[in-house]
Amino acid sequence: MKADNNNQLIQNLAYTKVKELQLSHLADTQTIRIKFNLRTIGVPVGVKFFGRIFKNDVAFGTERFITSTGGVDDFTFSEDLMFTTNDFLQLYVHTDTLPNLGLNQTFTVSVSHHHYIYYKQEKLNAIQSKRRA
Repeated sequence: MKADNNNQLIQNLAYTKVKELQLSHLADTQTIRIKFNLRTIGVPVGVKFFGRIFKNDVAFGTERFITSTGGVDDFTFSEDLMFTTNDFLQLYVHTDTLPNLGLNQTFTVSVSHHHYIYYKQEKLNAIQSKRRA
């Protein structure tokens, strides 16, 4: 199974790309199982953190969210979606209240019984550099 378990902070009101994979080894169109988590630690009660799967920078999956209880909140979401060879599968996240911080840590992708995806770290680095500028 291929996973990207690097922590990514959620601190934007608008959707922001935090993870991206290019599906370069698919055989035509296939169903992909995507799992990701949203987590808060000590965020005020009622603050929401959102995550959504995008395909080629277009919203594609169901919008998911957690609502803070004031302690540690962590939930993993799973979704099966259709992708084609060379599509980009992306995770976008945002919060509804600043300056509160949420976290995405887990992001795993599986194709039928075989688990493989190539994480494009250089693309994510370029995206993060643009955000800092």
